[in-house]
This record gives sequence, C-alpha cells and structure tokens, in this order.
Amino acid sequence: MRRFCWRCGARLATSLPTRCEHCGEAHYLNPRPCGESVVLREGRVLLLRRAHQPDLGAWDVPGGFCEADEHPMHAAERELAEEAGLTGRASWYVGTWMDVYGAPEADGTPIHTAVSVYVIELEDPTAGPVLQRDEASESGWFDLNALPENLAFPAHTGLALRAVAEIVAGTARPLPDRTW
Repeated sequence: MRRFCWRCGARLATSLPTRCEHCGEAHYLNPRPCGESVVLREGRVLLLRRAHQPDLGAWDVPGGFCEADEHPMHAAERELAEEAGLTGRASWYVGTWMDVYGAPEADGTPIHTAVSVYVIELEDPTAGPVLQRDEASESGWFDLNALPENLAFPAHTGLALRAVAEIVAGTARPLPDRTW
C-alpha cells in the first residue's frame, strides 16, 4: 500500500510512524475510533454472528468504525441500526478498549482501534433484530454470564461484556485512586 503525505501529497518513503521527506510533516500510527452497542434484554445480550472477515463466524456486538466527524456513541447507535435494524440511544458509557482489527494492511501496518462501548436502550424494547446479511448471518440473545466461546475480537469483546455484567449485577468497582 502506498501512503502519501496529507499535507503536501508526496509519497512517504517509510511505513508509519514517519516524517515526510518533502515537507517534514509527521505521520503517526493512530488508532481508528469505533463505537459498539450492547443491547440488553432480561439479563441477556444481543450478539451477531459475523458474516465477513475478520473473525468470520464469531459472535460480536453490533458496532464499527466511526465516520470522519462522528462521535463513537453515535457510531454505536448507527451501526446497531445498520447491522441489526434496531434503533436506540446510548444510556451508559462502558469504556474504551484498544485492539487490532484483523490482518495488517498490505504494507504490514496493523489497523489499531480504540473501541468505545455503550449500553443502548432500544426505542422499542420488544423489537427483534432484522439483520443486514452482509454484516451478520445470525443473531442470538446470550446470558451475560454464559457467553459463547467464539467471541470476535477477543482482546476487548469479552472484557467489555464482563464489565457490563458487573455493572448490571452492581458489583462493578470504581477505578482505584491514582496519583498522577
């Protein structure tokens, strides 16, 4: 994959992070922001079976990459509507996890992500998912304490859902007091 300087358009000589040899602009390997939706119903969480790579066939919460000027919370709400045909609003911010999205790009650069997770309250709490088949092949409601083993993006999905389970159970603990 060829990369070009966003300031002057010159081709970058090395992979990220680097500095443009033509104009001196710094180019970083920044994470791409994402938003994910956790939809709960009677102690169960909605999971979708992924219909594409990465993690084809694994279970995941609805979510995806943010648009250019989109807040991760709004991306979570949008992705829920796109992938599962459900509309709702974020009611809880759970946290942000760092991860890597699939295989590296053609030049070997990994796709780092900053995944923000939100609990979403549905506009119609009785509505069922209507799947976008190129995104999800199946949906299911899983007990928060008995999740399937084949979760997509294991570096963050299980941790985020465990955090939600602790919040729901009332056993979540605040961050320890930190001295900066």
